[in-house]
Amino acid sequence: ASGLSAPTQEENERMARTFERSCGPDGFVDATEGQRLLRRTGLQENQLSNIWDLSDLDRDRRLSLREFVCAMTLAEQVRRGQSLPVDVRPEQQEAISAGVERILQNARAKTREELSTVDTG
Repeated sequence: ASGLSAPTQEENERMARTFERSCGPDGFVDATEGQRLLRRTGLQENQLSNIWDLSDLDRDRRLSLREFVCAMTLAEQVRRGQSLPVDVRPEQQEAISAGVERILQNARAKTREELSTVDTG
């Protein structure tokens, strides 16, 4: 069975930046934006809708960080000629998105530090 392969550090950093740019104030990437990002991969619509269905585990038509990482990782795998898994489990999403979560947590901690050192006068 083809599973999900963990992204490289470089891919993690790219996904972290994309997620930060693309997510709304609620911390989710909405369907319109998520599909726009997926279309940029150049894959066929039926592949993209499969990727979306595999990634949006709670079927709320938006992507949490973990779901987003899953979607982008699956799209990358298909581009490399791998087939899509039959299903994706929450713990798989958790495992492959750990790197991106760490990057974002560090970035936010740094931003908070910078903000707290700015004199608001």
